Amino acid sequence: MSRTVRLYEHHGPTSIFIDAEIGDGGEVIVSGQDIGEAPEKFYGDSDYEYWMILGREHKDALLLFPLWAHWIDRNRITVR
Repeated sequence: MSRTVRLYEHHGPTSIFIDAEIGDGGEVIVSGQDIGEAPEKFYGDSDYEYWMILGREHKDALLLFPLWAHWIDRNRITVR
């Protein structure tokens, strides 16, 4: 089973790629790369890379958040 998934991909004047993966220590790593016009204009380089690392102790909250967001909008759960 792959430990990396592509979350977003867009091809255009500025192409954007965003991936998520599980690191060796169980952390969640979300990384991205913008390639093309926008990075060239703002940074003077053809690409811009970025990432965020979420510690493994927060992985459950990350996985539960979409469910919480879905149900809280419908007033079906109580937030504690």
